[in-house]
Amino acid sequence: MAIEVLNYTDSEDAASPGDFVDWGSAYPLSKIIRFGVDSLCATTGALGVFGNFVTMLIISKWKNMSSGAAFMFSLALSDFLSVIYNGFIDMARPLFGWTITGLSDWVCKFSMYWSFATSLASFYATVLFSADKCTAVMFPFFYRQHGKPKVAIIATVIMYFLLLVWTFPTVLVFRVHPLTGFCRAINFDFVSEEFFRGLRNQIGSFINGIIPITSVFLFTTITLIKMKILDRKRAANRSQTTSPAGRRDQEITRQMIVVCIIFTTFGFVFAVCIRVLLGLGKVMSYKDEMRIQILLSIVRLCQAVMNSVNFYLYLLFGQKFRKNFFELFPRGNTRTQRESVASNPNKKISAPVK
Repeated sequence: MAIEVLNYTDSEDAASPGDFVDWGSAYPLSKIIRFGVDSLCATTGALGVFGNFVTMLIISKWKNMSSGAAFMFSLALSDFLSVIYNGFIDMARPLFGWTITGLSDWVCKFSMYWSFATSLASFYATVLFSADKCTAVMFPFFYRQHGKPKVAIIATVIMYFLLLVWTFPTVLVFRVHPLTGFCRAINFDFVSEEFFRGLRNQIGSFINGIIPITSVFLFTTITLIKMKILDRKRAANRSQTTSPAGRRDQEITRQMIVVCIIFTTFGFVFAVCIRVLLGLGKVMSYKDEMRIQILLSIVRLCQAVMNSVNFYLYLLFGQKFRKNFFELFPRGNTRTQRESVASNPNKKISAPVK
């Protein structure tokens, strides 16, 4: 996620604007490392765009969905919207020195708005996903009765509305800086700089990091403990059977656990880097700029991983999801059977052996 409030502004607050933009000449090895991290971030983002799109395609074909599957779709959608900009489009600047946000004030402010809103949406979609599955294992009877897709739709709409309101000040303050040409928070005609960089920044540390990361950690921990207890009960009662829909929900719960562990791990690194960035102060040397650029690259990579990895975790840890993925591709024998039916309509097709 792009950082809403930075105490540095690419050197425009330093003694002379742009003095330290060419920090790579002073630290060539660090510049190579940053380029490697950013290249990995861009690659991860491209894989994330593909993975999230395919995830939505697979889930859209499911029948008799629970709210868990709907939240899974919501998370894939949020990750797709976030990674397509933060992990792919926005990587043009660090990799090639070109930024889309510098084209105009309108592009600047709405790009930042898109970045902040979708980034937070991906965070809180993970929170909703983990909360749903925690509810499923803690209150199974209640969940069977009320865990419907409409719950996920309502919760997602409310989430997006609140986050769009919270991030709207970015539209008011972000403009293209006249000296550096970078998109920065410089227009404080409608929102005071003291509020934007002060109180809002303090509140944002909770909304943007502490609340979602802590919530996901707690919901996942509770779900893990409860599932351990349920597994012991199932082992003691081997005659207990589970419906196909129930087995799919159990698989989704296990997938959610892995997704949330990855989210918590990279989210913690993300949050630590943000706090370090906010504490660095103004850029007064090449070393200051180098540290900031390296930290920003780590932040971008952490977010790209959180937005991109879910599809591949679903494939790795979900047998049914993996089967649904391969069913997207037509098989040769199926095509042969269709051609055979077209030439001989009276011929029956035998069911494939599983």
